[in-house]
Amino acid sequence: MDITAIHQIFLTCTSVTTDSRNCPQGSLFIALKGESFNGNAFAARALESGSAYAIVDEEAYAPEGDTRYIVVENSLKTLQQLANYHRRQMRTPIIGITGTNGKTTTKELMSTVLSQTHNVLYTLGNLNNHIGVPLTLLRLRALLDDRLLNTPAVAVERARSATAEMAELARVGVMQAMSLTHEWNDTLAQKVREEETQVDRYEDALGTYLVKLSSRELNHADSQSVNTLLHTISDFERISDHSVNLMESAEEMHTKEIQFSQDARDELQVLEDAVQDILNRTTDAFRKGDLHLASKVEPLEAVVNELVRAIKAHHIARLQAGSCSIEYGFVLDDLLTNYERVCDHCSNVAVAQIEVAQDSFDTHAYLNELRHGNDTKESEEFHRRLDRYRERYLFPENQSAEDFDK
Repeated sequence: MDITAIHQIFLTCTSVTTDSRNCPQGSLFIALKGESFNGNAFAARALESGSAYAIVDEEAYAPEGDTRYIVVENSLKTLQQLANYHRRQMRTPIIGITGTNGKTTTKELMSTVLSQTHNVLYTLGNLNNHIGVPLTLLRLRALLDDRLLNTPAVAVERARSATAEMAELARVGVMQAMSLTHEWNDTLAQKVREEETQVDRYEDALGTYLVKLSSRELNHADSQSVNTLLHTISDFERISDHSVNLMESAEEMHTKEIQFSQDARDELQVLEDAVQDILNRTTDAFRKGDLHLASKVEPLEAVVNELVRAIKAHHIARLQAGSCSIEYGFVLDDLLTNYERVCDHCSNVAVAQIEVAQDSFDTHAYLNELRHGNDTKESEEFHRRLDRYRERYLFPENQSAEDFDK
């Protein structure tokens, strides 16, 4: 197989790995050799662990008829040739840094500055040898390659992968912003801002790409996937926006030295645990295309709404008792509003995933039936899960948020 054909396979993969212990789903495994190891012997393990293809240079390790194995003369040379060919295809400006001292520091400083306005790829650590450089070059990807539109199934998978990357950035941003409300850190705050900017770029690129893709001839499954992505990218972008809002509230708390009462902190911790849970479930369900996992999001979102209402009621009681100030209340309300809206968008993502799979787009009717239908299996399961989540997310002294709604 020539390098052009291998490059086409590479474009369908999510990443490149030479370590059979770290094989992301859909990756390309390249079996390298060393003085004390033979990567060919681990190709089967790599495929079992998630790799889509394995490049080997010993036929004995490639079962006859298994098209996932790509047999080449020399795996290391293939890695280098693939990286060289890919670099020439991308036509991306490359900056080389030379010198006796300070190269790594200069690289880090330049990447930080350029990342403010550009998508930047840079060498991780000191991976600058005959293996590290090719691996770095193969991390160089156009976010979405228009050439893939000629093969819609591949383009759909790449768009799904990019959306999953976007979702993970949004999830991490919220988690980091949440931690800033407990302990302020300037460096982490800057990361939250940068991640939100990156998510915005994902939304712009994906929106344009998906519109182009939707005009192609798609089979039913691919059409469903495109519809799901079109319904969800704006929700992931809004989740990322709320991470910045949360970071700004944390900054206000730090600047004004705002410290909530112990009761308020304990209640917020319960809420934050629930928000983290729903974020993790939503992104996992989306990444795996797992409708069963997606169906667990809506009852958890209902519990978050109950927790928010209960915390607001408790704050009003503390305000009336003179144990809390109005200024603190403004910050608390901002936090609660952003947590609640993050979960609203998680609900939108999960419901869109379920509705599109059922060829239905009436979200209001679906949610109404789920919450208030008495004779459906889905409604019964919703209420069973709702009760379980209420028991899991109890306020101190084992009081549920539902008790305060009564």
